[in-house]
Amino acid sequence: MKTCFLKFAEESKYLSDFIENGHIYINNVDYFRRHEENGHRYDRHELASSYHQHVGASISIAGRKFNIAEPFSMRHGNVNFSHIYCLYTLSDESIQKTKNNQAFDNELWDNFGNHLVLIHNAEEFLNRLLSTLKKRNFGYRADHVNYFCPKTYEGPVGAFKKRNIYEYQSEYRIAITAEIEGPIEDLYLGDLTDICAGPIYKSQSINNVVNDTVNL
Repeated sequence: MKTCFLKFAEESKYLSDFIENGHIYINNVDYFRRHEENGHRYDRHELASSYHQHVGASISIAGRKFNIAEPFSMRHGNVNFSHIYCLYTLSDESIQKTKNNQAFDNELWDNFGNHLVLIHNAEEFLNRLLSTLKKRNFGYRADHVNYFCPKTYEGPVGAFKKRNIYEYQSEYRIAITAEIEGPIEDLYLGDLTDICAGPIYKSQSINNVVNDTVNL
């Protein structure tokens, strides 16, 4: 199948604004680090420089040595990106990883909202979004997220590696550098009805794959 994107939201009005006006709302990095919150929208290791196994690792405080009890991440220097825009990638590969002949994991409803939009022309959507970011002189990098096993992996992380507990999110992200402290709230791509469909409410969703036909 042709690769598409899905965008979830708590309320349909936000997705209607997205489709009709191309309104793009982009959270800052601190939003995603709110690990005290419940759900998989947040990750305390977000944009860490490196990830390490704890076996044999320790830390000394005031002359006392403490063993580290679980894998940990570290940050070195300044973070390269200030904001992150996330999309779900719907593709043959993502469907193969999804259970029960579903198009996507139902856990996405629980963590990202009860409404979704299908972006059926992913390439054109990215063209419009990245062109708008360039006009605003924002730096960016766009790519798929790669997932690693937290029990065995040790190495660099950055903006495009996450623990495999998040793999069901099949994330494509645009990591942005902008001198804006809060969220970016004023990006508009214009009418997207030619490349999007929806919003679809959770109770309307079929979410299955039958004879290679994807039913959202």
